Amino acid sequence: MDQNWLPRTVCRPLLAVRGASPAVSRFRTLWLAYRSRWSPAGCINAAALALATIYGLVILQGVVRDGLYAWAGSDFRAYRAAAEVAHDYGYAKVYDLQLLGAFESHLVGFSEPGQFRTNFVTVDVPYLPAYLVLFQPLLLVDWTTGFAIWSALSLAAITAYLLVLKRSTGIHSSRSIGLAVVLSFPSLYSLRWGQVNPFLLIALGEFLRLGMRGADYRSGLWLGALLVKPQTLILFAPALVIAHRWRMLLGLLTMAVAVILVSLAVGGVEALASEAQLILSYSADGITAQPSIMPNWRGMAVRLATQIPPTIAWSVAITGMLLTAMCALSLWHRARRPHSRAFATMTLGTLAATCSVTWYSLIDTGLLLSAPLFYLAGRGRLPVRIAAAWILAPYLALFAAAIDLSLNPIAPFLANLLLVTWSALTFHRSAVPESTAMAHEVEWSTDVPLG
Repeated sequence: MDQNWLPRTVCRPLLAVRGASPAVSRFRTLWLAYRSRWSPAGCINAAALALATIYGLVILQGVVRDGLYAWAGSDFRAYRAAAEVAHDYGYAKVYDLQLLGAFESHLVGFSEPGQFRTNFVTVDVPYLPAYLVLFQPLLLVDWTTGFAIWSALSLAAITAYLLVLKRSTGIHSSRSIGLAVVLSFPSLYSLRWGQVNPFLLIALGEFLRLGMRGADYRSGLWLGALLVKPQTLILFAPALVIAHRWRMLLGLLTMAVAVILVSLAVGGVEALASEAQLILSYSADGITAQPSIMPNWRGMAVRLATQIPPTIAWSVAITGMLLTAMCALSLWHRARRPHSRAFATMTLGTLAATCSVTWYSLIDTGLLLSAPLFYLAGRGRLPVRIAAAWILAPYLALFAAAIDLSLNPIAPFLANLLLVTWSALTFHRSAVPESTAMAHEVEWSTDVPLG
């Protein structure tokens, strides 16, 4: 039986009627709303809502049973403790994990970390002093109230920025996967632990938006804000050189110099040296690094080494790192023009590759991918099935692993590699003459004069 007989024989004729009775007009409005809600994007939004609800209930049950500190807020707690240490002892002492751990344990009601090592882990704050200054207002309230405020601001930042991006790029509601992005696993994971990623999403999004409009210098300044997590820039910096995006690179370097100068002013050389030492410690396999839960080639090597000889495991991982990085950088070599209409694809592929090859990468960093993914899916350039794989796969893997995070990183890792592969194939298939591409550039750049 033809399942489309009703829309073809009844609905479409009614929709074609204009200026008819109010009943027909009302039917037309309801039918279009129905079609929009259950479009492919609507289905992804609904699936994400269902999976996020289940995940949220699991976390809520754990909080009720074991307390807040065991199931949520650990990163925010570290920010709050870092603000206290900086206020009392100076910024150089923030990188002293023993001192920081004492302040963190005090926040959750324990006097010494050694009394509950099985449940408590000191969370470090490997950020430059220029960024640590921004945590000082957290001292105005207690840490639980502060976590609630921080979570509300983080959720508002994600939601509001996606709305701004939707409005400024002309994304139609029927194609918007905004709800699914807000409820994606990297998003809720960042909110759960109180990470800074929601605010970095805005920086990455402005880099994307301004870069597509041709405002390279300002775009580079926003990219420099990602120095909060410098590992996110390991491919972007050489990519800008390859693409000859000199003004964008100048903006990045300007922000980098400003951050370093402010860090020297507030923390001195001692603070920068201590921060560098802490960053270098991530090369080890300590409890802070936790490479086994990383969705990158390093994490895959660590897990494979338990099943096959370590030499073979690391050979596979290093080869994968090189191929992934080369795949991402090739995007910029193919698009040297200053206003590439494929800039969003370049950004998506490069960031996905960065998450896969960088030595330190956790699932929550994937939230930064939301901006280019949201734009490309909303403009119909990214296939819905690929967007669905990136958004839904981590949830399904997490539930299949019985809420065991050590098994879950495989899904986001493969999803990121899928984005890299799609970006490279898209560039290969859509190679067009310069004059043809120029006619389609930045089709939305004058829609809303933001920034």
